[in-house]
Order: sequence, then structure tokens, then C-alpha cells
Amino acid sequence: MDSSKIRSILLIVAGLLLMLLAASIAFGGEDDLSGEWKGSHFLSRIDARVDQHDERLDGVLTVIGPFNRKDVYHFTGSFKDGQVTGSHYTGHSFRGRVCARGRVCGLLTTRTGTAIEVEVERFSKPQHIAARGLTN
Repeated sequence: MDSSKIRSILLIVAGLLLMLLAASIAFGGEDDLSGEWKGSHFLSRIDARVDQHDERLDGVLTVIGPFNRKDVYHFTGSFKDGQVTGSHYTGHSFRGRVCARGRVCGLLTTRTGTAIEVEVERFSKPQHIAARGLTN
């Protein structure tokens, strides 16, 4: 697989990770997806920071490849009724849902139409959420 295809797949996975993050919180009865999320795809690690403002989501996704190459993507999306959507300005998109407490599952679609199933897990919450006693 050439490096441009791997990069596209990683970008998609990153978007999906963010969407999965949002869905994960909804499944657990939580109302805020803000926090840090992690996942992996093939040989790459995915780290995401998500901020929620009412139903709107935004954040930064970092994909770290097998040779420590870092690709950073800023994204926007929404979280409503347990459903998560997100996109990157280049055309990659994500649709997902909470599949288990602290986990989001969904489908990342690249701008070229390649669909990739993704699952991510939340590993930390901002202090304002943790102080309310919400847990994964």
C-alpha cells in the first residue's frame, strides 16, 4: 500500500475516532464528549482532543504513523441523540454511535469513497466533567 493511500486511511480513521468519541459518551448517559480519545488503525496510533459546545463538536486529531510521522487534522461535527457526525475540510467524514460505555463505533469515509470501520476509546475527561462524577 503506498504512503498516500495509508495517509488517506489514517485521516479517515482520525475522523472516525472523533465521532466515535462523541457517541461513546452518549451511550454511557453522559452529555459531554469533551476529552482525550485514543485508538489505532493498522500500524498507526490515533490521538484526539474533543471539545463540545452544546451539540457542536470540534477538535484536533493526530495520527502517528509507524515511523513516528505525525499528521494533524482539525475537525468539526455534531453530537445529538447518541449519533456522532464529523468531517475534515478535505472531504473525509464520519458517522457513528456509542457502541459501549466509553467507546464509539462508526464508519469513516474518505473523500474518494473508501469506507473504513473504526472504534475508539475515551481515556480522560476535562476536570469540569470529571468533577461531576461521570465515569467511563
